[in-house]
Amino acid sequence: MKKRWIVCFALLTTLVAAEHVKAGGINAAEERVLAVAQSSFEYEGKTYVAKESYVQQMKAKLMEDAVDLTDAQATEAISNIYANVEGGVKDGYLQEVSGEESEEDDASENSQTVQKAVKDAHEGKAQETTPEETAKGVSQDDSTEEMTEEETSEEEMSSEDDVNSTQTEANEIEDKPSKDASNKKSDSRSKSRGHIIPIVIGVLLLACCGVFIVRWLKKKEKVVKYPDMDGVLNAIYEEIGGFSDVHSHILPGVDDGAQDIDEAMAMINLAYQKGIRKIFLTPHYVPGRTNRQAEELQEIFEAFYTKVREKYGEEIFLYLGNEIYYRNGVVKDIEEGKALTMADTRYVLLEFNISISYSELYQAVKKMIQCSYIPIIAHYERYECLFEQEDRVRELKEQGARLQMNFSSFIGKDKHSLFCRKMVREHLVHFFGTDTHDTERRPPNARRGLLALLRSGVTEHRVKIIMKRNFECVVKDKVF
Repeated sequence: MKKRWIVCFALLTTLVAAEHVKAGGINAAEERVLAVAQSSFEYEGKTYVAKESYVQQMKAKLMEDAVDLTDAQATEAISNIYANVEGGVKDGYLQEVSGEESEEDDASENSQTVQKAVKDAHEGKAQETTPEETAKGVSQDDSTEEMTEEETSEEEMSSEDDVNSTQTEANEIEDKPSKDASNKKSDSRSKSRGHIIPIVIGVLLLACCGVFIVRWLKKKEKVVKYPDMDGVLNAIYEEIGGFSDVHSHILPGVDDGAQDIDEAMAMINLAYQKGIRKIFLTPHYVPGRTNRQAEELQEIFEAFYTKVREKYGEEIFLYLGNEIYYRNGVVKDIEEGKALTMADTRYVLLEFNISISYSELYQAVKKMIQCSYIPIIAHYERYECLFEQEDRVRELKEQGARLQMNFSSFIGKDKHSLFCRKMVREHLVHFFGTDTHDTERRPPNARRGLLALLRSGVTEHRVKIIMKRNFECVVKDKVF
């Protein structure tokens, strides 16, 4: 059994990046397996990667002509990888990766990149200065010495012609070349120093450019090139039984979402077409304003759910909650049943003012946790105090908050979408939501956001964890 595991793990979880493997019998389906094999694996709250020795074994195995995986086999292989993570950890084929080690590796890589950039740039500049600039000024010391020798020779010839001159004149003639040579050598040293200073400045400028280039490259995303991205997403859909949506405004006639049952059904139809099968209906709740009573929301929900079941049966599951705007007194409203938790659990979907200070947001999270609720911060990418503030986001997670982002926030190439996709890769997003309000301006489209995530390097495993395990933990009122 152990030998079989060694072969299985070496075959499925250890390879170099697929984009670098183009020959040796590795096909497109196998490239997809390779991208997953190079990702990290989670087990009991820790992150693991495959050992390098098994990476090489895996590479050699797939390079064999006899090994040629089909798309179906590749999908099955990926599933087996995640299914055998526990065995890999226990048998020692997966090794734990600490955050400090990753930071040290990044720092070392950046340092080497900067040094190489400076060196290459300096060598390139040296090549550009030859041969024309060398003839003009690079060898000024040599030309100065030649001039000195010529002048000395002229003075010697002059002293030979004046043999009959007095000894005093002869001495003056002999001293003069010596003084001139001394002065010219001094000038040569000054010119040499003057030539070195621009070189030093140039090297420093190149070093600064190198640092800038490294930082710029570090911000760029590594795009994972799957042969059939839609096929990958479809495989995820089949495995987890459909996509999930933790935040929507589909419940008809209760807020600024669906205005009537016809529009609500149109939104459900569109969500179904996009692969969404589990949906939380979360109408707005604002303390101190006129809101629909919880009992009335429950009645509207049940009537609407009945209509959805008539068309889709057990293919779509709906759950009721509120998107609660945080203000003083909101905890009391929740305790009195005026504001709804998520499916009557401890989980609460909270919305904040986009300009809220971090200290206020942190204290709100702390208060909710002290009152035995689990806050889900809705679309946290909108809040100014959290945007591009990874340390703050991580602190909220460690405090006990759960974090939600909208599918639409992952689409695009601007710094906003880059930040959102990075947060998913850093395991700082727990839930996805459409935050849909209609079928046109804010439709329930999950596929485009998921495709953008997969192309940016988010693993299939991470998507499955968020869409299935985390969602089910809310429905079952479990802490994760």
